[in-house]
Amino acid sequence: MGRKLHADERGISPVLGTALLLGMILTASTIFLAVWVPGEVNRREREHMQGVEGSFRELKVMIEDLGVGENGGVDLKMGPDTIPLVPNPKGGGTLSITPAENVEQENLENIMKSDLGHIGFDWGGWSWVYESGMVVFVQDNMNLMKSPPGLVTVMQKNENNFEVHFNAIRVQGVRGSVSGTGTSTVTISENALPLTKLNPNENVVTIWINSGYKDAWREYLTNKVDELGAIGINAVLENEGNLLKLTINGGGKNIEFYQKVTDIEVRVD
Repeated sequence: MGRKLHADERGISPVLGTALLLGMILTASTIFLAVWVPGEVNRREREHMQGVEGSFRELKVMIEDLGVGENGGVDLKMGPDTIPLVPNPKGGGTLSITPAENVEQENLENIMKSDLGHIGFDWGGWSWVYESGMVVFVQDNMNLMKSPPGLVTVMQKNENNFEVHFNAIRVQGVRGSVSGTGTSTVTISENALPLTKLNPNENVVTIWINSGYKDAWREYLTNKVDELGAIGINAVLENEGNLLKLTINGGGKNIEFYQKVTDIEVRVD
């Protein structure tokens, strides 16, 4: 009888050992997945965000460097790298074009009071936007300037003589968007001569910003008011309805105002 029990125990022991080993492996795997996977997903998402910002900065520089009749493209990764065999909660993003309002190039006032259009990328509750030379980051109803535009440029010729240049960039093209998880390309062409107009007899000039990203533009224009004040040029930034209004008054300074409006044709695929 005793020998029979001993034989049974020898048969059961390997089974118990295998079950215990499998339990340990399962427990270790569960702990690993619970700890490592979320951290790895977050890391890949952060890398994706940084990559999108880099693509928008590259887009800004490319647009600034393009000449009339030239074109170029920037690739943009639509989503973060996925982890095989693990659910990834967020998919790809959406790249879109919002063209400017159809306003003739009559004068700076009419142009700047209109919507200049933008290029946007939306993913996972946040967005990157290119609008008239500025790169904007949007999250939780907040918009922050990440790369300033060249909208207002001040050049001092001598102590009392200055040039102030306004350089607006308008988005042209067909309103549309593409979505996915791969790589999309933003193609830009400058298909019209920029309009440059000298206003030698004006000592006061006002421009407006019509944008859904007023906080970012307010930050930029506030910095410009400070910059102008430091060289003795009076400038005031105000809200006027849904617009931001910047008024520059030369006072005792001699200021020549220039404007340039560049149209860019945009396509996404």
